[in-house]
Amino acid sequence: MDLIVMLTDPHLVLFCDPGAQDLLRFRADEITGRSIMLLCGAKSDPILISSCIHHSYMRTTTCQLILYSRQGQAQPLIARFSPHPDAQGTPIACRISLSPSDALTLPDILAVNALPFALVSADFPHDILLVSAPFSSAFGIPLAHAAGQPLRLIIHADPADHAASASSDDAWARLLLAAADGRTAEGPVR
Repeated sequence: MDLIVMLTDPHLVLFCDPGAQDLLRFRADEITGRSIMLLCGAKSDPILISSCIHHSYMRTTTCQLILYSRQGQAQPLIARFSPHPDAQGTPIACRISLSPSDALTLPDILAVNALPFALVSADFPHDILLVSAPFSSAFGIPLAHAAGQPLRLIIHADPADHAASASSDDAWARLLLAAADGRTAEGPVR
């Protein structure tokens, strides 16, 4: 589903494709001409949405959002904010491409803190932002040393065993790619 919104507050929707009906149960004509904030609710982050829209004239940004359907149901979505140019190529609006997401939010992760988990940046070199105590124990990583380190420096197989190291790299790469796309994936890692 694509929306084109104004760069300035209150970020009025200039165009909404018919996919809004399937994704959020709104007709396109119910969203067009109104603020994008119409789709926000208790779990939404309107400051993040506004910031991504404001900065879209300079760069494309992808993030996870929670927007609300007509029935008031929270919808986790992957949102891609990109410049929408005029005929001369000058950005005049923001294109927001929305797709469903299976990704977990930080509150979801912290709610299941008995399981080992690491919060890792989706961008290379995949810096570790946070690890749980069970993750620290499982991988032998002191909690204080994990944050800010690239995943590759912390999680690795025996460097002398090249086959195991390559297999471990492939497993982590598959998981990171799925997470960056807003999908869930699981599998054994070293």
